[in-house]
Amino acid sequence: MAVPPPSPLQQVPLSEIEGIDEATWLDVIQKMDEVYSKLVSDEIELEEKNAQLEQSQQFIFSLLSAMSDVLIACNQDGVIEETNAALCELVGRSEDALRGSPVLDLLADEQSVQRWQLAMYHTQTRAGVVVEIKSLLDRRAIEQMRRTMDSLFDWLPEHRDKEFMGMVAYVDGQQDVREAVLAEGWHLVQVGDDLFKVETPPGFRPRIYRAAA
Repeated sequence: MAVPPPSPLQQVPLSEIEGIDEATWLDVIQKMDEVYSKLVSDEIELEEKNAQLEQSQQFIFSLLSAMSDVLIACNQDGVIEETNAALCELVGRSEDALRGSPVLDLLADEQSVQRWQLAMYHTQTRAGVVVEIKSLLDRRAIEQMRRTMDSLFDWLPEHRDKEFMGMVAYVDGQQDVREAVLAEGWHLVQVGDDLFKVETPPGFRPRIYRAAA
């Protein structure tokens, strides 16, 4: 690290200053030297912090490069901002080619696309989700879900400032019951072994639950 130059004030002859007694000028020099020393100290501290930040960034880059698991970092619009070597190798594309492209381009099947779209929807709306899981979806399940949502803020009073949506996940259920779930304004998902099927239709507008004023 370079040695800071001496304060320029030390190079000014006292004889060149007229109208100021020597004691006053020495006091001014002392104060200015203190300010100069503080500036030099702050600059050294900033350089040290920058060096630490660079070391941290190099360490994180090394970790990302060594990870065998795929990593994707994207923004709220689902556009890729950061990847790692594992993903590049998996899809056969460079990091520069992946950066700026939508995550949807990397999903291989409709179920994966539906999961991603549902996750992005929740992120953009910033609403909480109450999920009711049923092996058999029937009218009693709808009544139970309705009671849960209607009393939501009674058992979650600390979240009265938030919004919530309902979601029903089921294994088996009749068509008329599934339609009744959607009519309530709740998301509908069928689940099972290796199955995650979003049955919420395009353009669906979910019911938003808010605490009473």
